[in-house]
Amino acid sequence: MLVQEALVSAKAQAFSRVELLCLVGNKPAVALYESCGFIATGEFRTTTRLTGHPLHEAAFQRAP
Repeated sequence: MLVQEALVSAKAQAFSRVELLCLVGNKPAVALYESCGFIATGEFRTTTRLTGHPLHEAAFQRAP
């Protein structure tokens, strides 16, 4: 799985944590990230970079 490969790579490079952003309301993605040990940080941001329209994202993190 790509997420696990990224975590292995982060650990090999001595990263102290891995962070990601997920669209708010994307339940399948949240379930995947939580099953991989990520926890929600409670931080949110809104971006318009991808579509030109506001997209709301939630932050997640975990140790590699």
